[in-house]
Order: sequence, then structure tokens, then C-alpha cells
Amino acid sequence: MRVKQGAEAHRALSDTARLRLFSLILEADRPLDIPEIARAMALHPNTIRSHLRRLELVGLVAPEVEERTARGRPRILYKPGPEAEDMGHGARNYKLLATMLAGFVTAGMTDPEAGAQAAGRGWGGYLAAPVRPHPGDPVDLRAAADMVVRLMDRLGFEPELHEIPEGVEVHLHHCPFRDVAARYPQTVCSMHLGILRGALADVGAGAEATELIPFVTPSRCVARLEGRSDSPAG
Repeated sequence: MRVKQGAEAHRALSDTARLRLFSLILEADRPLDIPEIARAMALHPNTIRSHLRRLELVGLVAPEVEERTARGRPRILYKPGPEAEDMGHGARNYKLLATMLAGFVTAGMTDPEAGAQAAGRGWGGYLAAPVRPHPGDPVDLRAAADMVVRLMDRLGFEPELHEIPEGVEVHLHHCPFRDVAARYPQTVCSMHLGILRGALADVGAGAEATELIPFVTPSRCVARLEGRSDSPAG
């Protein structure tokens, strides 16, 4: 990717909704139309159109006219654009998010840790969707910890659960984004803490992630969860 084009793509993807939209199109097994995207993201089609225009301008998505033999107006479908390959492959391995967010937030905000955590919270429910408890199941401290372990395992952190007097600790034995975290440690770790908090808030958990301690050892970080004081289980 050319340097100028890469910078424009980074700016286009600095918005959480556009990054999620881009990941959705990357991971789809076929081109998607605007109504499908709007339903998947729970956003108005006009909002989707605005985001698609921005992504199209920098080559991250490309429109194509649906081939059809039936009568009626063909749909406009969206697929990854010519610059998409250089930007990674979706949220399941979200090094793209970590890299761009760290650089963007560090350069563009007076409080990059708060900005990174806020962005992480916005992604928490989305990333945790495959590991959510069954609807209606109570999400007490232990259930919340189990969900966090499943989430971090999916993201490649090799988590291990430990009980402590104050709650639980999730030891993270491998950071898939260590190279990014080495350059922007507070930003990247704040984003990960935000993801945990967003995931727990999304399921109404009776627990909260109180802190994420980076590099307790060279290969281990620790996330701490405690029962909420306003929860029956807390």
C-alpha cells in the first residue's frame, strides 16, 4: 500500500463503526448490499452509505452491480477493495484494530488511554458475541470470568483463570499484539481493558473488570475482575 494511501486508510478506519463495517465485508463469503449491512450493524442505511463512501474513496471497499436475469433493478453490492488486502483480515484477529487505534489515538488525543479504552468498550460486545452466555442465564462473577476466558482465548491470549480473595484474575500468557503493545503499551492495554468492560456491560454482568496490569512478567499480563457492589452476587 502506498504511504499516502495507507495514511488515508488509517484515518478512514479510525472510526469504530467504519472499522466494524470493513471487517464485516472482509469476513463475508460474498458481496453484501446496504440493507444486509444495515441489519448486521443495527444502523440506518443512510449511515451505512456514508461510511461506505468514505471506505470506497480510499480503496478499502468496492461496489459492483449484481448480475441477475430476473426483472427488476439489480442491487449494488460491496466487496473488499484493492487496498483491503494490505489492511488485514477482520475482527477475529484484530491486530489491524490495535495497530491503527494505537497510532491514531496516541497522535490525535490529549488522553490516549481514555480514548483507547472508550474505543475498546465499543468493540467489546461485538467481539464477545460468539461467547455470550445463553439469554436469560445469570451472569455472576464466575460466569463473567468464564466468558472473559473464552473471549481472550478466541483472540489468542492463552488465558488462565485464578481465584483471589477479591474476585478472580485472568492471567494472559501470550499477547498476539506484543509488537504493537511494545510501541504503545498504555494505549493497547487500555483498549484491551475497554474490550473486557464493554463485553461485560453488554451482557449485564454482575462483575466488572477493575484493571489490566501489563507485563507482570515479560510474557504475562493480568486482568482482574470483581463482583459489582450493586449486584446480588457482588
